[in-house]
Amino acid sequence: MNRKFWLLAILLSTMAIFAVYSSTYIAKANAAGVTQKEDYQQIKEVITKYFDTRYKSFQSFNLGDFSGLTKNNPEMQKEIDKMNLQLFHASTFHLRYQNYHILLDFGNIIINQLAEMASVNIVEGSDVVFENAPSKQPTSKMRNQTHLIGLQKENNVWKITNDNYEDYFWRELKATKLSHNDFKKNIAEAGKQWEAQVKNAKLDIQTDNQSVPSSLSSSHILNYYDRSSAVNYAYDHYNNYNDKFIKFTGVDCTNFVSQAMYIGGQLPMTGRKDIHDIAGGWWYDFNNTPNYIYDDNKSPAWAGVDQLYEFLVLNQNSWIIGPSGQDYASPYNLKIGDIIQYDWKNPPVGYGTPVPTYVYDHSVIVVLVDRSAQFVGVASHSPDLYNHPYEEFINMHDDGIYTQRQHFIHILSAPPLIFIPALVKTGATMQGGYPAPGQNIHGSMSTNLGYPAPMQNNDIQPNLAYPVPASTDIP
Repeated sequence: MNRKFWLLAILLSTMAIFAVYSSTYIAKANAAGVTQKEDYQQIKEVITKYFDTRYKSFQSFNLGDFSGLTKNNPEMQKEIDKMNLQLFHASTFHLRYQNYHILLDFGNIIINQLAEMASVNIVEGSDVVFENAPSKQPTSKMRNQTHLIGLQKENNVWKITNDNYEDYFWRELKATKLSHNDFKKNIAEAGKQWEAQVKNAKLDIQTDNQSVPSSLSSSHILNYYDRSSAVNYAYDHYNNYNDKFIKFTGVDCTNFVSQAMYIGGQLPMTGRKDIHDIAGGWWYDFNNTPNYIYDDNKSPAWAGVDQLYEFLVLNQNSWIIGPSGQDYASPYNLKIGDIIQYDWKNPPVGYGTPVPTYVYDHSVIVVLVDRSAQFVGVASHSPDLYNHPYEEFINMHDDGIYTQRQHFIHILSAPPLIFIPALVKTGATMQGGYPAPGQNIHGSMSTNLGYPAPMQNNDIQPNLAYPVPASTDIP
């Protein structure tokens, strides 16, 4: 009896406390005249205006007014400082937005009514027309930029307290470890070198002199590169990842470039699975799927920035088949399907001069070259972009002599009539190398040395062009 009495007393007390809390909350909500649905709407409006203000800033190169949208706190000040640097970079390299369309995919909106705080998951995308974009293909696309945004209610108005994300510019800032003043100085120096590069490109156009080295080693007699199909593959998969390959979150750039050269460009893989270093060639094993970039499902050159450069350029005569490349001095002499690589950080102490190979951070594939407009458009993963100006990724390094470091890699290609699939299939001179996509090597090569050709069900034929992408114009 005693026990029942105490249990009933506890239950009544709990109900009383809950009733007081509920009536207090309801009264508070009614007094403010705001329902949860209205909170959701206000939060979406604030975030939408925040992104629009960001993009509009790149039309004028002047930072917009965020005072009514964000809290004045250290987290948002870091974001404002970063945006000022990014605007300075954009103005230096003439990356003004002429037009833009923002795509915001709102995920979960979680509201803590008691603390008057909220968090929102967002995926950002955009279609941008840059001021210097060529008229034939003006739209630059960006997709899949994730944000976690925090907000707080202040005088019945929601304001953003933090915006957590990592784009390529944050990656550059973190990689250089420079102060904002030093970073800005480096951007200015990079701009001077870039202006000289543009000036030289204009002179080359006037004199019809492309200053392009031309050579094709006999080692590349089997390599016909379908550039248009490589670009079409990049268009189809810059946003829509190919599930036949592992996705390396945040570091998928070179994996994507290799896919475009192989599946789109129809360049055959080459290498040996028993040599897992740069001497092992360029390959991907579809039958082995670990989830780390240097594991045994690929050669280092397939997904590593520096390793791909070493394979393509420094060791270009080491393989009978497979892609090979050549350094160019100017991006304006590249062709579609070529590659640009960027270095975003200072070399480690003690490296000296010349700067070694292993310092580069990002690979992209060239999808548009308009020499008359001095526009080179690139596609990439991490970030997921298509037809963005190559200058977006240019950074500068204070290594004592201010050097702007990019690799402009021209992929060598034999004329189509020289491409001989029959020689590739026999493997007579390959020593455990890869055939062209779709070719069957069983019985003609040792599978203990070379990986079998992927997709042997002939999903992809060696000479079948990749389909043309749809229009990229803004509707």
